[in-house]
Amino acid sequence: EWIAQQPELYWEYCKQLADLLIATFAPITHLRIVGQARGGILVAFTVAKILQEKLPGALIACGYTDTEKPLNFQPKAGELCLIVDDVSTTGKSFAEVEAALKQYGAVVIGAAAFLRWQTGIDHASHLKKAFLWELPQQVYLPEQCPHCHPTSPS
Repeated sequence: EWIAQQPELYWEYCKQLADLLIATFAPITHLRIVGQARGGILVAFTVAKILQEKLPGALIACGYTDTEKPLNFQPKAGELCLIVDDVSTTGKSFAEVEAALKQYGAVVIGAAAFLRWQTGIDHASHLKKAFLWELPQQVYLPEQCPHCHPTSPS
């Protein structure tokens, strides 16, 4: 939603994320940027476009996943992939996309997002990651959630 409201910020953040990917995952000579459908498709497409401009001669492709169809492309065995999303809370989306890519023999070199909520949960802890921002976020078990079970005053 904020993307439509502030496109100039979105474009700037995508450029910053592309620069961070170049610094974190260098050298990049060929790479498929894979977005996650619940928020990462637009980010992945934009970052891939920026990387194509910043790395002339590098082969940068883009693909995506969604809940209906795991991948909109079939990666080649050994193809290098980087998962991009807008926000990471628990790393579960990264892990799901990685599992889909690995079924084809693709090699996931890492994952990236604008924001990582530091929840203490990381389902993709083995992946190298890059984030523009990391902020603390409290996570509760459903039965302990203060929003779901507010304590009433005595």
